[in-house]
Amino acid sequence: MARKIRFTLIIVCAFLFTELSAQTVYFTGLGRALVTNGNLSDQSNTASRLKSSGGYTLFDLGIYAKPNEVLRGGVILRTKNAFGGFFGNGASLSFRQIQMEGLIAKKLKYELGDVYLSHTPYTLWNADSADFKYEAGVFSMRRDIINYENFFVGNSWRMQGFNTKAKINFTKGVESLGIRIYGGRTRETNYTTIPDRYFYGGRLDLLQSKYFKIAGNLAAINDIAGTVKNAQVNYNNMVYTSDFAVTLDKSEKFKFVVNGEAGASQLELQRASDSTDSKFNDFFYDLGAKATYKPWNLNVGGSYRNVGFNFNSPMAQSRRMAAPSDITLSNFSKLNDAATARPVSLFDPLTQENNIYNQGISTTLMNYFIQYNIVEPYGKATPNRQGFTFSADLQDAKKIITADVQVNLLSEVVSEGDTLTHAKRNFTLIRGGFVFNLHNLINFKKVIAINGGIRRESSVRGGTNAVNLSSTLIDAGLDVEVIKSLHLLGGVKLFSVSGNEIQSSRNSVNQLVAFTPVSFNQTQSIIAAGARYDYDKAGCFFSVHYHMVNYNDKLITTNQYNLNQLFFVFGLKF
Repeated sequence: MARKIRFTLIIVCAFLFTELSAQTVYFTGLGRALVTNGNLSDQSNTASRLKSSGGYTLFDLGIYAKPNEVLRGGVILRTKNAFGGFFGNGASLSFRQIQMEGLIAKKLKYELGDVYLSHTPYTLWNADSADFKYEAGVFSMRRDIINYENFFVGNSWRMQGFNTKAKINFTKGVESLGIRIYGGRTRETNYTTIPDRYFYGGRLDLLQSKYFKIAGNLAAINDIAGTVKNAQVNYNNMVYTSDFAVTLDKSEKFKFVVNGEAGASQLELQRASDSTDSKFNDFFYDLGAKATYKPWNLNVGGSYRNVGFNFNSPMAQSRRMAAPSDITLSNFSKLNDAATARPVSLFDPLTQENNIYNQGISTTLMNYFIQYNIVEPYGKATPNRQGFTFSADLQDAKKIITADVQVNLLSEVVSEGDTLTHAKRNFTLIRGGFVFNLHNLINFKKVIAINGGIRRESSVRGGTNAVNLSSTLIDAGLDVEVIKSLHLLGGVKLFSVSGNEIQSSRNSVNQLVAFTPVSFNQTQSIIAAGARYDYDKAGCFFSVHYHMVNYNDKLITTNQYNLNQLFFVFGLKF
């Protein structure tokens, strides 16, 4: 009965949109049919092998109505049928997105409903703490599916709320003044002890000319007094920053930019049950410069940052990947021993669509897998970090090669986990990669591309509680178009981590309460090969891949396994 009601509602909505104005209604769509077949073999029990298959078919239909030049409304409807749901049995119908947008007085643009929001790396930012820029196409195709299913678009968070923008142009002295205000709700009251929690923010940016701009930013999260009679917890956090850029661009060969962002945070948590009233304030600054050599499109830059130990910016420090305790593996969650959970490998975030990523804002710093994010687990806004960043990137005019490298030399501001000698950890993060388009070099019409990337992380400290942990991730890939639109793909990921670190535990105001020593000695590899046929450039394709995964934990012999998976996907987009 419920399914019939949902189906009727969808038909009614589609009819209303069409009736609104036939000449101003248009449609978009995305379809996908996906099937996987895999097997898992536990290296401690090679005689036993687990097998699994799964998949689904889905279709997202976007219906947009534009009755006039200043108003548009849209809804994305989804129907999905899991693998094995024959003749529509087990199919689900849902609303994926509902949004309204418009223009007031030809100046103020607004969005309501499901909106994508980002601000600056220290205010509102969905940081991707891992590096996938140079991974092989056989992997990035699957990651594109993950990003779409989890509403990851660049560094924006998908939130339910509003976003408004306005721009005022001037004729003398100043080019323009931009104003932006956004907000929404992050938590709903239970009407007894938990109050409503809202986020809001804004930006006021002044563009003097192409040579100078400056802006002020605000990002805050507050509990709303009065939404319950006796609130047990009242949380208030405010982040205010300013960013600027000064550009010198009067030469045919060189351009220079000096930019940065600086600000502070204020956190207060009141708790009625134990008369708690905790307040923490701190600051950050991030200043840098970049030079461009135009004939080569070569950029070289450097910066220095200091992010305080008590700098709290939840909308910039919330992690994209969920906390380990919140992750549930949907495929082979157990090894052959029913009491042993399968460790999360690099293959899981690449292939698992649900129950592994975070969709909301966390007011406390989330736990994470240390072995995968040693240096910047919360992006550039990671607290208790100071030091230099150096970078260089290059893209030649013929697009034969694209490459970049970044070196981060950081340390703690305040010692964590060494109460006797107060020694500070030193962090090194080196990442870079390249894409080499051989077909552009030899003027060949079909694609021949090679890519590679590396990320090297380390954490080192002496003192009474010495730390020495390092990891390396290597990516390599190949894309060869053998005949028109048919691509043969190959890729490999190699990961290793060894050493020791400390796992920090924090309370509700991000204060450290405990340290747990942890040790690692692991290697992982993912080898993949496949083929993709592109029907057009709009996004219609068929692809088949085979992945071979090896996970080897040398400290815990029961955490060693091989996972092989065959993957088919058909994609449709219009």
